Amino acid sequence: MRTLITFVGIGFLMNAIAQDVRFDRTCWSTAEPTSQRKTGVLFANEVRVDSSYTLDRASNTMVLVLEPHPLARYEYFPDGWTRSMIQIKQETRIDSTSFEKTDGTFGFIAQPCIQDIPFGIYEEYFHQGGTRVQGQVKGVDAEGRLIKTGKWIEWDERGKVYREQTLP
Repeated sequence: MRTLITFVGIGFLMNAIAQDVRFDRTCWSTAEPTSQRKTGVLFANEVRVDSSYTLDRASNTMVLVLEPHPLARYEYFPDGWTRSMIQIKQETRIDSTSFEKTDGTFGFIAQPCIQDIPFGIYEEYFHQGGTRVQGQVKGVDAEGRLIKTGKWIEWDERGKVYREQTLP
């Protein structure tokens, strides 16, 4: 009986972790991905590029072809392995704050910031490789949870699919 309860408890924990994914929308001061890093949280926005050589038949030479991927946020385990990848789009928003001046009146400061919006492919990985969760997202709700859409697949550590669901 104790083994069954432990197994059910672990299954519930895995379900809770995979289903409730939160997203830190962060306001960046610049739109340059190389400046968008938070080392304490271990995530960074990156534009990654695949490179390959193809034969240019006209000149009979090899030509380097670069294929950029969409902007994405990559989160890392402390030892540097990739924990998750989520495609994002960025929107310029106005970040504002009010303050009380020494004379008792209130002031207001507004400045633009770049905010990350999760939109596209979401992938989560096991430590040291292997896909754990894969799906599509289209933003976040008021509590910061990802709005999932389309087909979502979860794998166990052996690479076997143990859950699939399709969301609107």
